[in-house]
Amino acid sequence: MAQSTNFIVLGDGRRVYHALDLSPAVAETSATAEAGRRSQAAARSANIWYGVALGVVCASAAMLAVSAADDTPGPGPLSTIGLLTFGGGIGLTWVAISHSRVAHDERVSAFATYDRDLRARLELCVEGTRLVPCPAGLPAVAPVPSDAPPVPPAPPAPQPVPASAPSPPSSSAEPPHR
Repeated sequence: MAQSTNFIVLGDGRRVYHALDLSPAVAETSATAEAGRRSQAAARSANIWYGVALGVVCASAAMLAVSAADDTPGPGPLSTIGLLTFGGGIGLTWVAISHSRVAHDERVSAFATYDRDLRARLELCVEGTRLVPCPAGLPAVAPVPSDAPPVPPAPPAPQPVPASAPSPPSSSAEPPHR
């Protein structure tokens, strides 16, 4: 199974572009299915924001065109509103882009967890280079590894000093006089 950030290639050569299309092959509560749902929701939201941004930019262009055709000297209120509206359209475009990024990241997550979730659904374990039925009582897959760097071990806790042990000299003590 080949993998890309834009699609996943199944064993039979078919490409899957939409992460939600993997859901029927995995458990409904799996990481793959959940990421697919989040990817679809974010993509739908991004498309709405792109549409709103386009509408706002077109409205600002119309206001600027009408303002430019006006014979009154100097910039009028319509040109000011048109420029502000254009800026708003640019801002809405950034909102749409952020939703598109979320959709992409969730799609990548779904593609990355698909193999593991499919094996879990089919109760298959990996033995060397083969897939074999999992023994009874064993989970089909290990937990999802984290991409985060490993957490360093905590320093050992200080041990209490026994009462009979001599205490170390204090650094604030004066040196002996000679």
